[in-house]
Amino acid sequence: PGLSNVPCSQDSHFTALAGTVLAMGPEPARVPLVILVTGQSWAFGISDTTSTYSGVYRAQLEYAAAGLFSQLQFPSSINITNATPSGCGYNKHACDLVGEVFCILGESCIVRLNGTVLRAANGLKVARSTYGCVAPLSQPFLATFENLQNPKVSCVRQAAVKPGYPPSHLWDLGRPTRGRLGAVNASESGPGVYTLCWGPNTSSTSVTPDQLYPVDAGVLTMLGPFAMDFECSLHFPCSFLISGIGLSSSNKVYLIESSVGRCGMPGLPKLDAEWKGMHNPAAAMDSGGGVWNFYNLGQTIGKSGAAHRLCWAHDPAVADPDGTPLSDYSAQYQVEIDPDFIWIRFTAVVDCVLGRECIITVYGVGMGPTSQIMLIPSTGRCGNNEAVPISTSGFTNPQQVIDPGVPS
Repeated sequence: PGLSNVPCSQDSHFTALAGTVLAMGPEPARVPLVILVTGQSWAFGISDTTSTYSGVYRAQLEYAAAGLFSQLQFPSSINITNATPSGCGYNKHACDLVGEVFCILGESCIVRLNGTVLRAANGLKVARSTYGCVAPLSQPFLATFENLQNPKVSCVRQAAVKPGYPPSHLWDLGRPTRGRLGAVNASESGPGVYTLCWGPNTSSTSVTPDQLYPVDAGVLTMLGPFAMDFECSLHFPCSFLISGIGLSSSNKVYLIESSVGRCGMPGLPKLDAEWKGMHNPAAAMDSGGGVWNFYNLGQTIGKSGAAHRLCWAHDPAVADPDGTPLSDYSAQYQVEIDPDFIWIRFTAVVDCVLGRECIITVYGVGMGPTSQIMLIPSTGRCGNNEAVPISTSGFTNPQQVIDPGVPS
């Protein structure tokens, strides 16, 4: 600031220039604004969640510097004394381009942009990054999460958080869910990085509706689990890994009967007493850098062939507002992971006659070449330490699989 030319011979010089041109100041999440890595490449985001922000900051700086950016060579210099008042760069809308938003499936999603020229008529759309801001207002071009208001045709102005900071405007996009209103399909948006597109006047008739949001205003990263398929066997420990983006140790899963409702519906009944021994809800027992969580639901007798919905929440409440135990679990878990979580009971077909070969065929899931069976007296119970194998002449007991068949 105050210099007619700023040399861009070092990373620190370039970062200072970018900060001046964009006039972002010490806004949260804006500190490591641009990282220059050999020439004009940006390959580092502002968070550890993902590095998919490559190119976003370049686009912002190009927009702020208007046509001058294409003339730069590195190391280089640029005259910054002709910037418009308020330091928004050569483009009067540049101060609007400071958006980086993290939203979580099942939670309120609010976009906050800083700017001096923002108005209530400004609109916002969330587009799939593949298509950018030229994306039409339809599938598969937009982010189409359940309950996500997209596009949002107006915003609410909010005063600056500190003197000298630019004011901000808020777009409340609602609470994005999955499987809350209907079955998940392959075309539905999933967790990932999307493009925020800003429009100066959503009521304009001088352009088509698809052209009302032309300005790349940053990125929106939707955090949460991917849709997956699971099945477990009754009488055996049930554990699985859930993959996603931005997963954390606060995440929990909850099973509901498929026939009684959908994830997030209030007042759904808990599983009955036949599912005793199962942890429901179940907390994440281990996590891997935000990309997976490990869950162990425990071991239960349950019901053969039962189907559940596997529902997820980022950080569900554990008590009602008055401090009493939580009375409605189902309303907390708004995100469906698996609409048809199947429970399988092992079934054995026994073909044994005295004096002849005894063949037992077992049907189920999770079996392999190392699986074994063991016969015990009818007075015993499988899994009991006191259960002993039957010892009969000619029997091999326990017995390992001799024909693994077709994996199921």
